[in-house]
Amino acid sequence: MNGYVVTRPVPQSGLGSNLASLAGALHTAGRLGRELIVDWRGLVFLEDKEVNYFTRYLEPLRDVDGVRIHYSPEVEIDPAEAQEFEAGALQEPLPRYVVLSKWHGPDRVGAAGSQVERRLFERLRLLPPVAEKLDAFYQERLAGRPVVGINIATGNIPPPTGRFYYGRFDTRLLANRSRFRRRVSLAVRLARRRLTATPRIFYATDSAWMSELLGSLPDAHTRRRVFPPDRAGRLYSDYRALGYSDVEASEDMVIDHFLLGRCDALIYNATMFCNYGRVVTNDYGGNARNIESLSANYWRATARRVVRSKWGYVRSK
Repeated sequence: MNGYVVTRPVPQSGLGSNLASLAGALHTAGRLGRELIVDWRGLVFLEDKEVNYFTRYLEPLRDVDGVRIHYSPEVEIDPAEAQEFEAGALQEPLPRYVVLSKWHGPDRVGAAGSQVERRLFERLRLLPPVAEKLDAFYQERLAGRPVVGINIATGNIPPPTGRFYYGRFDTRLLANRSRFRRRVSLAVRLARRRLTATPRIFYATDSAWMSELLGSLPDAHTRRRVFPPDRAGRLYSDYRALGYSDVEASEDMVIDHFLLGRCDALIYNATMFCNYGRVVTNDYGGNARNIESLSANYWRATARRVVRSKWGYVRSK
């Protein structure tokens, strides 16, 4: 055996990024002829840092694309034989454990691994008790009609730097809440044009105030009810102070993540939380819309990027 590739997320990373990272690690393990170890311990969302987030909520996969998969702590990693991957820095012979954590999220997948990502995601299954809760909610609230999914991230804090939340989404759109609601309503009407019947809405978000805003839309449904305190951020686990638990709160997020994959259309901002749904539905058959695309600023910025790209190409020739 040639050794292992270890996928170990950074503690602050969410489920969407971690699943993309897992796909990239699977692709890398296949290329190296190695087995894969999924070590999702230490995430900030759970107080018990020895719990493997993956196996707490999802059924373990034992083989994908011919790569055998193990999970910590059933397989422990000897730190003396492990080395963090740094692009271009690893020397032959490779260590027994090549650890992927800094090289993270969608950057790890790339174009070459996108089909591996699809095959992995199509095989993912929730543990039966978790899947039963998802199915019960879906049958009670959403079944029988098309569903428009809405996934809006806020970070649950003011923008940390400038107008973008860590470079992901434009926070200016969230400043005027009544205007933002009108923009979401417009996006729902646009999504509805491609559906065969009047849809229901399922929404997932990371803050109580956005949940209240989206819940005011007609025939809108959500499952998650307990959020971190206002402005506490999304990296939160002290749910006991709220009469809840970190395990239940994480389960809510996992179920929301997979419910988005059952929707027929999607409205979103730049968050990896909806990546699973976009992959398994083939981007909702083209009926997926970034809420920022309904802003004139979005198209002005896009035009500037195109001009800069073309100008740089012309100058390089």
